[in-house]
Amino acid sequence: QKVAELKQRKPLEKAEKLEKELKALEEAYKSKFISKESYKKDKNRIEERLRILRKIDVETLETKGFIEKK
Repeated sequence: QKVAELKQRKPLEKAEKLEKELKALEEAYKSKFISKESYKKDKNRIEERLRILRKIDVETLETKGFIEKK
């Protein structure tokens, strides 16, 4: 049971880390520390990873019956 809990928590922790990374990226861009091109490239990369993690979370919740499948 502990292992299952850790596996469920891991995607949430990754998502939180990516959200912090995205916030830091936005601040760096606003402060002119990085170029617009770098900002867009990294923002797209982070957002894509977040989409994947969130999709996994939804699939897990559906599988466990917490939410209805679409």
